[in-house]
Amino acid sequence: MYSVLLVDDEPLILSGIKSLLNWEANDCKIVDTARNGQEASDKIRALEPNIVFCDINMPAMSGIDLLQLISRDYPSIVFVMLTNLQDFDLVKNALHYRAVDYLVKSQLEPDVLEHSLTNAKKEWDNRNLLNNADYIKNQGKVIQELLWKEIFLRPTPQALSNAPLSDNGHPFDLESYTAIYLIMDYSLQDHTKDHGELFTWEKDLVNAMAQKHFSSFSLFEPDHSSDSLVILCSTPREPRAFKQLMEQFYQKLCSSSANITQVSICMMAAECFHGLQAMADCRAQLFAMVDHFYNTEQPFLLGSNITPISYMSLGLTGISSHLLEALREKNAVRCKSLLDKAASRIQNINHERNSAIWLCSELYTTVAEIFHKSIPDTRLSTYFSQSENMLDQIEHMHTRSQILDWLEHLNKCTISAIEQANADRCSFVDSAKQYVEDHIEERISLSDAADYVNISPAYLSSIFKKRYGESFIDYVNKCKMEYACKLIKERKYLIYEISFRLGFNNAYYFTKTFKRYTGLTPMEYQNALKNDEVK
Repeated sequence: MYSVLLVDDEPLILSGIKSLLNWEANDCKIVDTARNGQEASDKIRALEPNIVFCDINMPAMSGIDLLQLISRDYPSIVFVMLTNLQDFDLVKNALHYRAVDYLVKSQLEPDVLEHSLTNAKKEWDNRNLLNNADYIKNQGKVIQELLWKEIFLRPTPQALSNAPLSDNGHPFDLESYTAIYLIMDYSLQDHTKDHGELFTWEKDLVNAMAQKHFSSFSLFEPDHSSDSLVILCSTPREPRAFKQLMEQFYQKLCSSSANITQVSICMMAAECFHGLQAMADCRAQLFAMVDHFYNTEQPFLLGSNITPISYMSLGLTGISSHLLEALREKNAVRCKSLLDKAASRIQNINHERNSAIWLCSELYTTVAEIFHKSIPDTRLSTYFSQSENMLDQIEHMHTRSQILDWLEHLNKCTISAIEQANADRCSFVDSAKQYVEDHIEERISLSDAADYVNISPAYLSSIFKKRYGESFIDYVNKCKMEYACKLIKERKYLIYEISFRLGFNNAYYFTKTFKRYTGLTPMEYQNALKNDEVK
């Protein structure tokens, strides 16, 4: 049953249209009515009717504006426009936006309305059929891509009697085929450009180029990185023809990419393989070439031309633990040394790409754990707080030089963060010292000073001792005793008066503290002053 919405600002017209037909007998149901364009827009989005009978001239939003808006968002909904004789200029616009018919209100009769409704139902069927056909076609492409991805990345040849069709609709020729790995380099692009959009354009370009060069092929994404593609394609058996085809495809692709997307392309092509059973070997060689590309950075590689590389361990076991220890100590020299060591190993040892990816992920996670919340600098705090984005970026670095550039940036950001943390620490300590000077005649506690500089007592105690080699309380008592000596020299106050003036609860504790710092009791110090024994 077709759902119908009636839209008109005149209640009599709405009632008249409702009563003119037996809607159920015409396999239709009126789901609602609306009195203006805006109300109709809201109800269309909520109900998604199949057919809309709509007045052209309405308040709030005209029928033409409504038609234009809905035809963009819901192209399968069919409009029949209701008009007065003087609205024929508007009718032309309505037909432009794919209204299927128009009815003159003053001439509405049951047979006229039924005829228009029949045309609207046929139009809805046609539009829906086209939409379904497009959907099925697109889904078919998605399924084919997933099938080929499954075959190539996790080969199960025993379960397949026939390979899926290729992307150009031909049976895939497994008698002679290769796999090509393409990597997109966006480094020449404006950093503000959307790499996802560029990748979509580049994928379309690769697909068009493959159509021209390979009799059958399948194109798919090995991951969701928006920077790499795999082409599985039929090829000539003869080695010279195979090499010539690969070189020609790469040259044409690079030229087209440079002109259209300005994306640089690197390409690795495995050797020519035969039969579905060899798919696993083809895959293994291709991904070995990805590691070879990581180390050599040759933009064009053929499987028949690569020289095997002996890969070694980076020998950096435990580096994350050592880095974490240095970070907690805010030891910039040691942190730089550890990160320099990592970069040196990456630079000088041939290793598998996954080893470098794992190392960078570990190092970043370790540093971010310390700094992601504690750095006031917006640039640094953003760098250390966007872990998910950064780890994704690390995962899609394809060359040794990219890894080295990234490590250099991590090193600089880490040292900057440590220097900023140390500067903040000095600032806290200096503020705490100033607090002591300003409140020397009061009782001073660690908590009071920590509250004043807005950090925890434990942290203030720790950074104070690291900088001055004495506890905060010892420093307070030392300052008070120096001030007490000054007051005794002035000879204006009695010892107990000085004691209370400096915030001591009793003279006994004051005397004990004074002797610990000066070697004399306050009375002995006073007598020594009289005898010129102290200054």
